[in-house]
Amino acid sequence: MLDEGLLQLLLRETALPVFTRVHYYLLQVAPSAVSDPIETAALLAFKESIGDTKGVLSKWQGSDPCGPPSWTGISCASNATASNFSHVTELYLLWYGFTGTISPQLGDLTYLRILNLMGNRIKGKIPPELGTIKSIQLLLLNGNQLTGPIPPELGNLASMIRLQLDENLLSGNIPQSLGNLTNLRHMHLNNNSLTGTIPKEINGNNGSKLVHVLVDNNNLTGPLPASLGSLPEIVIIQVDNNPSIGGHLPVEWVQNPSLMKLSARNCSLTGTIPNLADATNLTYLDLSKNQFAETFPSNFSSRLITIDVSENNLVGPIPDTIGDLQEFQALRFAYNRFNGTIPDTLGTVFSSVLESQHTLVPLKAGEVNDNFTLRISGNPICDATNIADKYRLKYCFEQGNHTVGDHASGGLAGCAKCDPPQVSVLESSGKCRCAQPIRMDLRLKSPSFTFFDRFRHEFFSLVYTMLNLSDSQVSIRELDWQAGPRLHILLFLFPLSTTFDDEEYERIFDTVASWEMSAVTEWKLSVIGPYDLLEFHKVQEGPSNRTSKVAIAGIVVFILVAVAVATCAFMCLNRKYRTKLLRKTFVERSPAMMPPGLKLAGVKAFTFEEIKQATNNFHVDCVLGRGGYGHVYRGILPDGMAVAVKRASGGSLQGSEQFYTEIELLSRLHHRNLVSLIGFCNDQGEQMLIYEFLPRGNLRDHLKPTVILDYATRIRIALGTAKAILYLHTEANPPIFHRDIKTNNILLDQNLNVKISDFGISKLAPAPEMSGTTPDGISTNVRGTPGYLDPEYFMTKKLTDKSDVFSFGVVLLELITGMLPIAHGKNMVREVRDALNDGKFWDLVDPCMGSYSIKGIEELLVLGLKCVDTDPVKRPQMIEVTRDLDMIMRDTVPPESPTYWNNGDSFGRASERWPLNRSRSFIPNNSYWTSEEEFIASRSYGPLGPPVSIELQPR
Repeated sequence: MLDEGLLQLLLRETALPVFTRVHYYLLQVAPSAVSDPIETAALLAFKESIGDTKGVLSKWQGSDPCGPPSWTGISCASNATASNFSHVTELYLLWYGFTGTISPQLGDLTYLRILNLMGNRIKGKIPPELGTIKSIQLLLLNGNQLTGPIPPELGNLASMIRLQLDENLLSGNIPQSLGNLTNLRHMHLNNNSLTGTIPKEINGNNGSKLVHVLVDNNNLTGPLPASLGSLPEIVIIQVDNNPSIGGHLPVEWVQNPSLMKLSARNCSLTGTIPNLADATNLTYLDLSKNQFAETFPSNFSSRLITIDVSENNLVGPIPDTIGDLQEFQALRFAYNRFNGTIPDTLGTVFSSVLESQHTLVPLKAGEVNDNFTLRISGNPICDATNIADKYRLKYCFEQGNHTVGDHASGGLAGCAKCDPPQVSVLESSGKCRCAQPIRMDLRLKSPSFTFFDRFRHEFFSLVYTMLNLSDSQVSIRELDWQAGPRLHILLFLFPLSTTFDDEEYERIFDTVASWEMSAVTEWKLSVIGPYDLLEFHKVQEGPSNRTSKVAIAGIVVFILVAVAVATCAFMCLNRKYRTKLLRKTFVERSPAMMPPGLKLAGVKAFTFEEIKQATNNFHVDCVLGRGGYGHVYRGILPDGMAVAVKRASGGSLQGSEQFYTEIELLSRLHHRNLVSLIGFCNDQGEQMLIYEFLPRGNLRDHLKPTVILDYATRIRIALGTAKAILYLHTEANPPIFHRDIKTNNILLDQNLNVKISDFGISKLAPAPEMSGTTPDGISTNVRGTPGYLDPEYFMTKKLTDKSDVFSFGVVLLELITGMLPIAHGKNMVREVRDALNDGKFWDLVDPCMGSYSIKGIEELLVLGLKCVDTDPVKRPQMIEVTRDLDMIMRDTVPPESPTYWNNGDSFGRASERWPLNRSRSFIPNNSYWTSEEEFIASRSYGPLGPPVSIELQPR
């Protein structure tokens, strides 16, 4: 056994990845150690609270989490000085869909160095007890639904290097105690609801080593602290989209020579832009959408790549020194009060972008040339009669700023297609081979560039060097600029053989997930910036659960055996299997032809090039939205028809399943309230579905505080949705359970008529058995959206038509209240029941409805609560729901009722309108109950909430 001191030195000083170091330690010391019982108890408490709906932690049993084999997601080390216990040092449980809360007992893991719970759906508050884990270095809770304040106790974690709490629902102030974290390098608090000021205690006077400070997209107020300028190693300060900050930009910030990126967009900043000459490494400057006045400074770093000062009150000429920037990518001076002309020297710059103010900068047709990429939309030149059409199209077309010149680099031209899960890879020798790659999705959280291609080689070099791979083992498959701006990059990492072995797989995972890849000086000083790890797994395999090699091998064998048995059973029981398999194979091989056996009347097979042209090469400006399947683009077909293109993200098994499900279902479903499938594309490795385009978007977009959606329109939307579901349940042949009814899947046309979409996880209703009876449901894995899920289905995994009824009931309550089903840790159904019980229901009625019918709202509420009853037997059938909605509409919405666009002014008889200053008690006017007592006795809500009261008070 190694000497303890020598072992500690090895662990501390060597550059071995975390996985290698920890397991080497275990090999040398662990055989005689046992797990700390206090830590075991803490982990079991965590298991109870975290909401493990997928059974990820099912093997967390017994009293020895450190094993061998260790529990899922856990790494340990031994400590010979502490009763020979093994201690938990790393907890990796990312992307597992946990929906519960974090147990305070995690604070008992006093040897924990890494806590990684990012990318789940964890709710509740961050336990202050985490502040007792003095050894923690990485605290990664980003990408969840955590609420409440940041505990000041986190300021006690003196060893912490990385704090990622971004993309949650956190509120309250940023604790001053975070200024005590002198070893902290990365503080990512962006995309929350934090308030107050940035503490001046976060500064460089106490030896702080902060490199990145990201607090954008919060509700912070000013003034901005000058103290951030004293951070000696600061590279990125990002405070965008905090419109209540106001005040001046601290001159100390731009006097720091280490600063590479300063982004303070939309912060209501005033005054002048300070002299930038001392920020000698400044690469990216975004001060747009503020209130800066006077002139733009003429002295600045020659390294600047992007300058964005659009939408301010700047005056004077654009400085001539701008033309000395030979490396710049984007200059945005739009919507100020600049006068004069664009500097002549800009005309010699190649592949750059300039956006200028659209009325006061005189441009001439002769100033444009083929060597200068110029954005001048709205300038007089675009209206000039003497400008050639080729220039008008090239320079006057409005488009986004983050896609020009950015291309994925598969490098597979001429390579033969491989059998899944293997993918073609082009080696440096020019030869092609097949291998199973790792899919690694990164999101650059704060890149200091505008266009990626200029820095492609630098990014490649950083990745393959840090991962100890060759350049031919790394391939970029997808580039996607997102709001922020943030850059999503899909990478394939190829093995030298046909697949990565378990040890190599975990080595790479540990390097990326422990942020060792970016912990080097080269990455820190790069324009690439910090990254999020969004996905990591072998292509067409699920995410790693970081178990030992023995466990992984056992799981693989078990899965293979189970799949083989299930496949045989399924083929024996279902004669349609072979036909279905042949269909799928044929679609993959012949994208431009109709698959045999599929009746696709009116559905066209498109080629990739056709869809590429229709969407302007999948331009960022054509993006309508993004879901778990992939992006949705707006496209224009050659005949002028507008379509919505649903493009699957690469390597997505779920996408492939949804692709075939939707083609089969939608090709034979025809109803005025169902979205129409125009065609599909299965070409060049791409899977796309082409639908009719619905210009008004989805219903959720109309249930916002800034949008007026009147009562009559809401009733019509509810009735149209109900009719669509009724068609699926009773008239489709065979009937269909949608399984994902929600406001995001209820689309609206120009006249706000309903079209239900997204049949990717739908299921066919059970067929009659030999006896002639029809089962009332089917057993299947739980799928759907939290907040809309039927509790009975969630617990029993038995899907029935009543599951869609429950989801529709949630939609009805959304229409009444405008609330989200789940937000800020609150469940809308429970909130409605509690408010009704407390006599405060009318406080929840959406004010954006305008005036409405009391009787209509009462009856909608009754119907909605019946639909979300926890007992599916008590829920109505969709035929009853549709009948009741039709009655409500007939009784409370006159034919002459106003439309959505006149803001829901008064309608109907005066006695049917809701006077906002009048009290009213509520006895349901419905044939289901004949008395108040019967109404109360009929309601039983189980664990979701108390019985409903019968008193409704006005707002």
